[in-house]
Amino acid sequence: MAILKTEAVILSIMPQGETSKIVRTFTKDYGRISFIAKGSRKLKNRFGGSLDQLNHVKIIYYDKENRDLQIATQCDIINSFPDLKSDLEKLSFGFAIVEVIVSLVVEEETNAHLFDLLIKTLNVLENSDKNYDNIYWYFLIRFLRQGGFGLSLGDCLRCSRKIENETAFFSIAEGGLICNSCSDAKTFYFKIAADTLQIIRIIEKKEPEKFQNLRISQNTKRDLNKLFDDYFRYHFEGYDAPQAVKLLMT
Repeated sequence: MAILKTEAVILSIMPQGETSKIVRTFTKDYGRISFIAKGSRKLKNRFGGSLDQLNHVKIIYYDKENRDLQIATQCDIINSFPDLKSDLEKLSFGFAIVEVIVSLVVEEETNAHLFDLLIKTLNVLENSDKNYDNIYWYFLIRFLRQGGFGLSLGDCLRCSRKIENETAFFSIAEGGLICNSCSDAKTFYFKIAADTLQIIRIIEKKEPEKFQNLRISQNTKRDLNKLFDDYFRYHFEGYDAPQAVKLLMT
C-alpha cells in the first residue's frame, strides 16, 4: 500500500454510513479516482470544508491496487471557487462541465492536459460576469481536440475549397465542413448558418478573454448546443447532454 498525493477536482459526494463520505474526483496524476473519507460527516473532522463539489484540492490518500475506494487521509483546498458557487447560472455550467468528465473520462486514465483544461475553465467561470455558455463551448471544443475529435472548420472536406463566413454543412461523422456544392441530399449533414460558423471559429481559435463580450442570439445558442449534442452522441457511446445545460436551454 502506497501513500500518494495529487491535485484533484471533486466531481461528486455521497454519504457512506453515518459518519463517512464517498468522494469522486478527477485527479491530475491518476485520472478519475473515488475515495472514502472516513469520519468526514462528523461535526469535527480532519477534512473541514474541503470536501465540497467542484473544489480544487490537494489530497493525500492510501492507494491499494484493485481497490474500488481508496482511503483519503488529508484534503486541503487550493480553490473553492466561491463566486462560481454563489451564482446559480455559473454553477450550472460548472456542473455541466463536471458531467462531461464523469460521463466520458475512463477511471484511472491519467490525462494531465485535460485536468489543466478543467482547472483553467473553472477559473475563467469564477472570474467571469457574463456569457457563461461561451466558456462551456470553449471547454467542449478543447475536450474534443484533446481526445482526437477536433473540429475541422476551414476547408470543405470534399473539394478543399476554403469556406468563408457562409452557410455550409457539417458532417457529424467526419467532424468537418461540407460546402453547398458538395452537399449530398442522400447524406445527413448538419446545416450550419454563417453566423454560427463564425462563432465556433472564434471560440475554437481564441482564449476566453478574447470572446467574453461575444453576444450570441438564442437561435444560434440552440444551434450550437444541437451541433455539439449530435457530435458527442455520435462519437461517444452512451453520451447524454448534461442535465444542467438542458435546463438552462429550455
